[in-house]
Amino acid sequence: TIVEYNITLNPWSSSLSRTISIPTDIDLGPGLASKTNTVLLGVDTSGIYNQIVELNISTNTATSTPLINLPSGRTITGDIILTTTNKILITNNSDTNYYLTQYNYTTGSLEVEVDITNYTTSAFGLYVQNSALYMIDSYGVIYNINLNYPYVITRYNDVAPLVAGASQIPTCISVNLIPIGPTQTPTNT
Repeated sequence: TIVEYNITLNPWSSSLSRTISIPTDIDLGPGLASKTNTVLLGVDTSGIYNQIVELNISTNTATSTPLINLPSGRTITGDIILTTTNKILITNNSDTNYYLTQYNYTTGSLEVEVDITNYTTSAFGLYVQNSALYMIDSYGVIYNINLNYPYVITRYNDVAPLVAGASQIPTCISVNLIPIGPTQTPTNT
């Protein structure tokens, strides 16, 4: 199930709004993002391929629409973000390699893949601040990812450990990785 709360930021308070049932034929894995107040992006791990799905939560029973099949053996390790430029960015892995991957939301096509294995094996959070893309791992290390090829990754800051994700208002996510060509999917090593 998905549990929805109403919150007040100052002073902080929260109250249960509703509980939303998810379709019985999907298993939600790591990664959840908001597209609108009634549409979420999630990961279905029930099939042969992990799949990014759209979840319509306008009623108390969600409906699921498949969007993107991840490559065989890939699992999402942390966040999904949907940008205002119609890109989906995910942190994911395949065996011992870890990636930051960008898909075109409209077409589902893979646009950019950056190998982040040399930097972290626990990238759980993605967020945007001041038109810059950041990745945060479970150890509390924040990395800045340059938006242009070769997508240089720089250690930016450290915060408290045990970070399990990041979240923000979708309209604030206005950046994306810039592909080096229309059919190229470079890997930063």
